[in-house]
Amino acid sequence: MGKMRQDIFEQLVTVETVKSKNLAPLRSMASEDASRKPDWNWGIKPEFQTFLNDPSGVFKFRVGTKPYANATIGKGSQLFGSYMIPFYSNIDSSNVPPPDAVRSDVFLYQGSEPTLDRLEYDQVFRLTEKTFAGFSAGYLELMYAGFAGETLTYLGNGSVAIGASGD
Repeated sequence: MGKMRQDIFEQLVTVETVKSKNLAPLRSMASEDASRKPDWNWGIKPEFQTFLNDPSGVFKFRVGTKPYANATIGKGSQLFGSYMIPFYSNIDSSNVPPPDAVRSDVFLYQGSEPTLDRLEYDQVFRLTEKTFAGFSAGYLELMYAGFAGETLTYLGNGSVAIGASGD
């Protein structure tokens, strides 16, 4: 909360990975809900998106609201979705995208029509004490559906990590 100097905070707090067997004394605090019902979180947030440096205008934008929902449905498993409902959009372009356009046709998705922004499933696995892997599938962002994978490992005392990902 900004009320403590950073050096004092670092002396008082330690973050480390532990094996699940070491959590036995804290099991009640770290246990999952026995009912296994999804843990839902949802909301609506304001959204402001820009479209810059197009030949038809340097600064264009759309503003609206974005309802979203996510559910933790199991250990390391989550569903997420969001939907953009624009109130105003002046995004347009004089560019003619080529037939195999990649990201150069984004203006077609940022008009005044509501758009499904994301709808995805994520799964995270712990491979070793300091190595994690993740997998995603669905509409990962505006315009693109597919699959994604990632691995990450912490080096040394955990202050540095290295990873690789692909979509």
